[in-house]
Amino acid sequence: MNHFIVFLSPLFLFSYVGLIGYATLSLLNTRRTTLQNMLFAPAVGLSVLIITVFTLSWYGIPVKNFASSVAIFLLLISTAILFYKKPLFPIRRYFVYIGLLIIALMITGRFFLSLGLSWFSYLNDDMLNYCLSATYFLNHGYFGPPDISHVVQGKDYSQIYWFMNVTGFWRAGSELLLAWVSAVTHLKPLQVFMPIIVSLHLMIIHAIAGMNYTTRKNWQLPVLSAMLYAMAAMANLGIFYQLIAQADGLVLFVACVTFLMRKSLPNYPKMLLRYGILCAILTTAFAIFYPELCSLFVLSLILYFGVLIVQYIWQKKLKSQQTSRFFLLALIVIIASFILLHSYVFNFFTIIFAQIDHAGQAIDIKTALFPYFLIPSGLADLWGFQAIADLPLEPWLSLTVFLSVILLMMTTVFSVRKLWGDHNACAAAFLSILFLAICFFIKNGDFILFKLSMYFQPFLWSICIALMLKYLKNNTCFYVVFFGFCIINLCSNQIYINRGRGVHESDLPYSFNMNVKTIDATSLFLSDTSSIVLAKMEMLALQNHTLLFPSNNFFESFIHASTYYLDERVKSNHDYRYEYLTVVQPEILSICNRFLLKIDAMYKSACFSLFDSKSCNSFRQLNPILQTTANTLLESSIEQSILNRWHKKSFTNHQPIISKPLNKIHNHLIFIDSALGEHYYLPLDQNNISLYMLEKDYFYPEKTFSALKRYFLFEVLNPVAKSRFVWNITTTLNGDHKNSLPHALVIGKERQQLSLLGHGSARVFSQILVPQMINGQSFIMLDTQQDGQYFEGAPRSGLMKLYGKIVLIDRRQLMGFGRDISFISDEQYQNINAPNILKQFPQDLDNPDLEYSGFYEDGWIGDDAYLYLSSKAANTILKITGSILSLSPILTVWIDGKEIKTQQLVPGDFVFNIPVILNTSKRHCVKLHFSAMQNLPDTRPASAQIKIIGFESIKSS
Repeated sequence: MNHFIVFLSPLFLFSYVGLIGYATLSLLNTRRTTLQNMLFAPAVGLSVLIITVFTLSWYGIPVKNFASSVAIFLLLISTAILFYKKPLFPIRRYFVYIGLLIIALMITGRFFLSLGLSWFSYLNDDMLNYCLSATYFLNHGYFGPPDISHVVQGKDYSQIYWFMNVTGFWRAGSELLLAWVSAVTHLKPLQVFMPIIVSLHLMIIHAIAGMNYTTRKNWQLPVLSAMLYAMAAMANLGIFYQLIAQADGLVLFVACVTFLMRKSLPNYPKMLLRYGILCAILTTAFAIFYPELCSLFVLSLILYFGVLIVQYIWQKKLKSQQTSRFFLLALIVIIASFILLHSYVFNFFTIIFAQIDHAGQAIDIKTALFPYFLIPSGLADLWGFQAIADLPLEPWLSLTVFLSVILLMMTTVFSVRKLWGDHNACAAAFLSILFLAICFFIKNGDFILFKLSMYFQPFLWSICIALMLKYLKNNTCFYVVFFGFCIINLCSNQIYINRGRGVHESDLPYSFNMNVKTIDATSLFLSDTSSIVLAKMEMLALQNHTLLFPSNNFFESFIHASTYYLDERVKSNHDYRYEYLTVVQPEILSICNRFLLKIDAMYKSACFSLFDSKSCNSFRQLNPILQTTANTLLESSIEQSILNRWHKKSFTNHQPIISKPLNKIHNHLIFIDSALGEHYYLPLDQNNISLYMLEKDYFYPEKTFSALKRYFLFEVLNPVAKSRFVWNITTTLNGDHKNSLPHALVIGKERQQLSLLGHGSARVFSQILVPQMINGQSFIMLDTQQDGQYFEGAPRSGLMKLYGKIVLIDRRQLMGFGRDISFISDEQYQNINAPNILKQFPQDLDNPDLEYSGFYEDGWIGDDAYLYLSSKAANTILKITGSILSLSPILTVWIDGKEIKTQQLVPGDFVFNIPVILNTSKRHCVKLHFSAMQNLPDTRPASAQIKIIGFESIKSS
C-alpha cells in the first residue's frame, strides 16, 4: 500500500467516526455550540460504533460477518440524519484544529511515510495480545466455543483468548475495534493497529480542545492546550508504547468529564432525556473500552459535585428542582447504560474489583517494575523535561526536578481555585488524579503511578495553559514559555522514538515484514524462540499452520490468571465469578474444563538430572509425540537471540525468523523455561530469571548481548555424536569491583567444568559433551555457579537524594552478559581457524574462532588470562607488548603448559619478543599470569593492558 495513504489512514477512521458522532449530536440536539459538537464528534462516533460492534458480537456474530454491513449502515444513517437536520458546519473556525491534527500526525505518525504498514513501534506483548484477541473476534462470536483441536494442534492460538474474554471477564472494546477495522479493510489486525492508535491520539487532542472550549473569544485555551498535548512526551509515549485501551479510555474520559460534570442541565424533560441518552452512550463505551479508568472518573465526579453541593449549601442556593434534574439525569444514564451493557455489567464490576484488589497488594520497592515515579526524576518525566530512564547529568537533573516541583505546586493551587471558583471540570479531574497519585506514591504503587502519569496529561497541560493565560499577560513571555515546553517535550519524544527503533524495549525491530514462506502445504513448524513477543508474531503469521513451541507454554500463566478461581480450593470459598458462571452460563464451565484438559496435555512434566544436591531441574516438556510431527524449524535470526550465533557469525539478516527444513538442522539450541532458570518475561519467580532481553552491546554497538544469571536449560535439536558447548561471556560491565569470570560448568550425561579463568570476557569451548535423553529428546544445561547481583548504580546527587534512595532503577540480578551460546560438532572445533596475533581491541576478541579467557575488551587483563593462537611458521616469535600503571608485578608466560618467560615488570610500557619453536598444524595455548592487580579508575581489578599479543615471523619482529 502507498505509504502516503497509510500516513493519512488515521484521518480516515477519525473522519468516519466524526461523521457518525456529528450526526448523533445533531439528532440529540444537546444545544452545544456547533464547534464544540465538531470537537466531540469523534468521541461520540467512536462510542456509537463500539456499542454497535460489541452488541452484535455479544450475541454471537463473528465480526467479519457484519463489519462491512455495519460500516455502510452507520455511514448511510449518519448521512441521512445530517441531510435531514442540516446542522451548521463551522468550517472557518475549524481550520485551526485541522492544522493541529496535521501537526500531531507528523509528530506521532511520521514513520508511516517511510515504513507504511510495517511500522510497529515498540512492538510490545500487549499489542500482540490485542491483535490475537481481535483475530478471535473476527472469526467467533463473543462466547463462541473455541475449536479445541485447532489449539492443541498449534494451528490457531488466538482461540486461547476465549479464556481471557469469557472466563477472565476482561474488557474487549479495543480488540473489537481492531477486529472491525481489520474486517472492513481486509488487512490483518497487526497491520491496522498503529493507524488506529494514532487515530485515537487525534481524537484525544480533539476532545481536549472541546473540554476547554467556551466561547469564540477564548480560542487560545482550547487550541494551545490541545497543541501542547500533541507534543507532550508522556502522551506520545502511551501511543509509541501501544497502549491502545488507554488511548480509547482517555478519549471517553475527557468526553465524560465535559458532558457529565457541569453545574447546569437542560430545563425541559425531553432535552434532559436526549442529553441523558448522549451521556449514556459515552459512559457505556467508556465501560466497554477501559473500565479501570471509570473508577477515576467516578472519583472526579464525586469531587466535582461534592464541591458544588457544599457551595450551594453554604450559600443557601441549593434548589430542589435543580437537584431533581441531576438525580433524573443520573437515573437516565445508569438505566440506559445498564440496558446497553446488559450482562457485560458483571465484567465491568469484575475488572473494578480486580483493580481494587491489585491496588491493595504490597509492593517490594526495591524490585519495582516501573520505578520511574518513585524517585524525584519522575516529576521531570511527568512534564517531559526528560525521558523516562534517561537521567541527564547534574545540574540539569536537579534543575528539572526543582522546576517540576514548582510547576506542580502552582498548577495544584490554581486547580483548587478553578474548581472552587469556576466549577471547572478539568480542575476536578486534575485534583482527583493527583490525590490518587499521592496515595499510591505512599504505597509504592509503581505501575499505577506510571499509568496515572499518562492519564494526567490532558488535564495537566490544560490547567498549565489556563494558568499561563491568566498570569503571563505579556505575549512574548507567554509564547517563550509555551514554545519552551514544546521544544523540550519534542526532544524527549525523540528519545522515546529512538528506543522504539531498535532492541531497547523489545526483542524485535520496530519495522519488518513478517513473511514466513512455507515450503509446502504440509509444513509443520517448530519454533526455537523463547521470546513471547516473537512467538506471538509467529502465531499471527502462521495461523492455520501447525506451530509448536518447545521453549515454553507461553499461555500457561495467562490461562491460569483467567481460570484460577475454578480451582477446588477457590471454589470452596464461593468465588463470585464461579457462582456467576454456575448460575448464568453453566455451559461455559463445561467447555472450560474440556479445554484445560486438552491444553494441559500439550506439555508434560519432566526433570533434568543435575547430578548434585539439587537432584533435578523440573520443566514442562512439549509433548514428544507432537514435536516429532514437525518438519520445519522457525529459526530466530542472529539479531533476535544470543543462541546459536557461532553457526551464523554475521549480523546481516534483518528478518526476525528464518524457515529451514528440520532435517537439515543439527546441534541447534532452544532455551527451555525451567524451575531453576526462566525467561525474563512473566516468570513464575522473579528470583529465577536467567535470560534477560537483548540490549545493545556496549563494546560492539552494532551487535547485541543479553544479561545472564545462573541456570540455563537447553534442548538440542538433532545433536551430532561428538559435540562441544560454546559460551561467549563478559563480566566487564558488572560494576561489582571484581568482574570475575564464573567457575561455570555444563551438564549432559555428566558434569563438566568450563575452562574459564580470570576477569573480563571469554569465549570457551567444552570437552565433548553427551546430552541427557528425556522422553526421546536431547537436553544440556549450563550452571554458572554464580548467583546474580544488582547493579551498583552511580551515587545519587542533588535533588535525587530527596526520596526513593533504595529504589533500583535497574532491577535485574545478573552475573554477566552473554554474547553467544552454541553447540558445535567436534569436527567444527578441530577445523577452527584461530588467529595468530591480536593487535586491535576489542575487534580482535570478536573473532568467533578465537578461544580465550580473562581479557577485558579494551585489552586490560586481571591476574590470569589465556588464548589459543595459531602459528604460520615453526620458528617464530611470541610478541607481547603492553603497559603497567603503578604496580611492579611478576609476569609468567606459558605456551601449551610449558613456562617460557618470567620477569618482574616496572610501571610503564613493556615489550617481549620470545623466540619459540611450534607445530604449525595445531593451535597453541598462550597463558599469562601477573602476580598482583590494582583497581582501575572504573573499579575493575587489572594488572596490565595488552596492546599486542601473538606469533610473528622472526623477520618481521
